[in-house]
Amino acid sequence: MARGPRRHPPRAPLNPENLVKRSFKPLLKKAGLPDIRFHDVRNTCATLLLCRGIHPKFIQELLGHATIAMTLDTYSDDPGYLLALLALDG
Repeated sequence: MARGPRRHPPRAPLNPENLVKRSFKPLLKKAGLPDIRFHDVRNTCATLLLCRGIHPKFIQELLGHATIAMTLDTYSDDPGYLLALLALDG
């Protein structure tokens, strides 16, 4: 007898505070990284992708920005962008 796809019971959405306290912060500590905000990872990712020449349209969609202008205005003026560019270059 053929069965349809296995159905799992619905799960509650992740609690962002639990994610940060129980997973993210311990991982930072274990890796010997500074105590940064979870959102800083998003900013760093966008900056590094831009520095690597990834098309801004891809980054815009990844971040969920409404326009490429929003992405470029937010990350290309960031002083970290220039520092990341120099670090990747050298």
